[in-house]
Amino acid sequence: MGAAWLDVARAGDVEAVLADLRTGEPTTEPSDLRAWLTAQDGGSRIELYSDGGYGMLGDLVAGVLRRTGVVRRAVIYLDHDEFGTEHVVLTRDEAGTVRRVHHVYADLDDEGSPSLTGIPAAAGTGPGRTPGGLIDNPAARSALADLFGMPATAVQEAADRAARAEKDPATDNNPSEEWLEAFGMGWDRRGDGAPVNLRPGPVWRDAVARQVAPRLPGQWLARDYDLVRLPASPVMCVVLPGRHSGNAVIHPMYVPGSYGTLQFCVELRSAVGDQAPDPIEPLIHDLTATALPFFDRYGHPDGLHRLCQERVDARPGGRVNPHDLRCLAATEVILGRYHEAAANYAELARNTAGSTAAWARDIAEEAHVRSRLLQYEPAVVHEALTDTIHEQMTHVGLNSGPRP
Repeated sequence: MGAAWLDVARAGDVEAVLADLRTGEPTTEPSDLRAWLTAQDGGSRIELYSDGGYGMLGDLVAGVLRRTGVVRRAVIYLDHDEFGTEHVVLTRDEAGTVRRVHHVYADLDDEGSPSLTGIPAAAGTGPGRTPGGLIDNPAARSALADLFGMPATAVQEAADRAARAEKDPATDNNPSEEWLEAFGMGWDRRGDGAPVNLRPGPVWRDAVARQVAPRLPGQWLARDYDLVRLPASPVMCVVLPGRHSGNAVIHPMYVPGSYGTLQFCVELRSAVGDQAPDPIEPLIHDLTATALPFFDRYGHPDGLHRLCQERVDARPGGRVNPHDLRCLAATEVILGRYHEAAANYAELARNTAGSTAAWARDIAEEAHVRSRLLQYEPAVVHEALTDTIHEQMTHVGLNSGPRP
């Protein structure tokens, strides 16, 4: 899967960038592409996410920089599964040439290869000494500081954290996430409102809204990129189409993060999103036989608590998944089981303490504070989770107005 962040100097130029992302070369890949928009330093930030054909996301973004001339910087992140991870920082020089400012690639098994190495390095930044024309040296870090308006010390601290993360199995040996954190980017930082579906367009949505949703029990909302069972709070039940198969996903709206991480899901072989479902019957069968029972069993606080407890008790590999434990503790707060929640938050704080990963440090701090607050002021924690529900509903485009 791949993601990218494009910073546009003037908000008025966003539509031109989105139009190029829809139709620009390469035109066939990525085959699915969604965008979120956020105000950024007087302009706008466009965050992109792609699964199908994500390997060409970097080529598309580089082309957008070259063709539009209005994107001042872009960061591309590609997760190649067993073939490693990488991120590339791009800018456009005064002559209109797209250049790489920073490029880090991590592959423990040395079986993959980095992308976009044909794009020239920014003047004086590289390529460095690492294989494949990668760029990560003092000159590149100085250029990063200038490009993002960061203190040089902050860039060096990010480099130090990234070096530790690459050696830490708890971070999946992924240094790029530390760099993304330093740039103010990350998987759980979606923009405001519902995403803009850039590719393949509303074909799937229109077919599902007409032919599928009316045949399902209850109320459903078909959108460009998903099918949501309503109401979607406090636990969201959503069908996500994919290139070859999709997923029925349960997401607790009181836990920050993107439902695209697929923490709690089952596979749907017929939920293919790059075309209208044809024939429609396999998708309806998949939904009624697989998705609906999954949603009915676990798609509410009591059911999700049971699922999280089962996963925490299983301890695969002798270790508790911190995301499962975090969800368990938060669900106990929603259910008013404050004593159990305090104990689980305390365990979560112990399990994540000392980790080099930025996300784990954030979770550890949250867990430590909440474990103590729950002993004296549980209502404060409950209110914080209620606020998170409202924020997440807004981010996924399901809130109709301000919180009462």
